[in-house]
Amino acid sequence: MPKAISVLLTGALVACAPAPAPPPPPPSPWSELAPPSPGAHVLGLTGSGEEILLTGSVPGPDGRAPAAWLGTPESGWRALPLHTGGGYGAQAELVEPSAGGGRLLALGRAYGGAHGNARLTIWSGDAAGLTDHPQPFELLGGPRAMAVNGTATTSSASVLSGQWEHPSAGAGAAIWTSPGGQAWSRLDEAEALLSSPGAPTRALGVAAGGPGFTAVGDVRADRRYSPLVWTSGNGRDWQRTGLPRPADSGDVSATRIACTASACVAAGLSRSNSGPQHLACWHSASTGTWSLTGGPALDPAQLPEITGLAFDGEHVLTTGELGGHARLWTGCGTELPLPEPATQAAAVPLGTRILLSTGEKLWLSGGAAH
Repeated sequence: MPKAISVLLTGALVACAPAPAPPPPPPSPWSELAPPSPGAHVLGLTGSGEEILLTGSVPGPDGRAPAAWLGTPESGWRALPLHTGGGYGAQAELVEPSAGGGRLLALGRAYGGAHGNARLTIWSGDAAGLTDHPQPFELLGGPRAMAVNGTATTSSASVLSGQWEHPSAGAGAAIWTSPGGQAWSRLDEAEALLSSPGAPTRALGVAAGGPGFTAVGDVRADRRYSPLVWTSGNGRDWQRTGLPRPADSGDVSATRIACTASACVAAGLSRSNSGPQHLACWHSASTGTWSLTGGPALDPAQLPEITGLAFDGEHVLTTGELGGHARLWTGCGTELPLPEPATQAAAVPLGTRILLSTGEKLWLSGGAAH
């Protein structure tokens, strides 16, 4: 009897012993940073000399108010003074920032009016602050307006890229230019930008680098989109060429571009004739020739979109949206998991680290960007 009891007790002890603890999860490659201001939404990031320009918004009397900051993760962020005449400028969130030659540029975006459309304002300045410079309403808006989707600036000129319903050629690629970031004009008759019959063009992104500016987009001809690149030394005179396209491809568009003084990278989407859609990347060295690299397959049913591109001469970061969720790729297609689910993301490389915004939060990665 005692032996039997001993066996039963031993079995009970084994059955009740706690299971081994699971191994601890691997450390996250991301560290959350303090926001630049209470309630900040950071929607854009770009390098500005040795610092990073952040743009977005903070809580304001009419919902949101424009905001911008300069700094680094180590030194912290200082809010830039902003000057606006009111109206939609006072309600804008600052997006599409660019910097060059000590100058800063961003678009202000607010929604309003009878149709709730985006009302755009142009903000320019330097490290001392940004000013909203009112423009004639039909420079960016009105019945011919279509889209403004990129900014770029140097010490001698600033440009915006987009689409416009041109008086002579109809809907097509558009560039707006300014010598000082204050008074702007649209290039309505620049032949390299305009559509031709049956072949409408779109300018979908622009960057400053090298001798001037480079824009990318596409043209729709022969029932398919083909990628295009435009170059200009001064922002007013543009030359247009085609970009390489993958074999067996249908629609191909270049939608974002980033440049250094000696090279540019572009990113877009390519759909093969058999159906799958892929991330596509182009690289241009100082010779001006472009090479193509294919990226991963993306489910076309999830409406992929490339939303941002950053390049520091060595590291490339691409952000996008797929099925309503933000995505981040290093190089041309190595996906990096985000620190949290997000609907939007913006990122810049900081050497082997990555500064990331998911809207309401800032993050710093210690991993390498390729």
